[in-house]
Amino acid sequence: MWTHVDILLASVILVIIIKTTIVTTVVKGFGYNNKTSLLVGISLAQIGEFAFVLLSRASNLHLIEGKLYLLLLGTTALSLVTIPLVFKMIPTVVHLGILLKWFSPDSTIENGETVRSESSKQRMILMSRQSHIS
Repeated sequence: MWTHVDILLASVILVIIIKTTIVTTVVKGFGYNNKTSLLVGISLAQIGEFAFVLLSRASNLHLIEGKLYLLLLGTTALSLVTIPLVFKMIPTVVHLGILLKWFSPDSTIENGETVRSESSKQRMILMSRQSHIS
């Protein structure tokens, strides 16, 4: 692995970018806003553990050669390790998205949870009071 660490890192970065882009586009196609689409895309950017099973089976059936098997195995393992680091960057990505006006500033991310802004809370309380009056 150490002899080809540059190829492994490039492949992990490529996988994360491509999967995030594809999933974000699909979620956006279902009508969700930019922030939700991007957060779902980032959340699903890793290669799943089932890839180990598929790679092992493909190697046993001689569908892939040894070097490609090791590259895909390393890429899968590194993607599983790096995604928690990417999750820690989500609040920064949301803040950057708000600054660049990609997202609306009506909610922010704190400690991995969505927290509504004060104005949204006040609107919800007002709507709740109006529904109890009518």
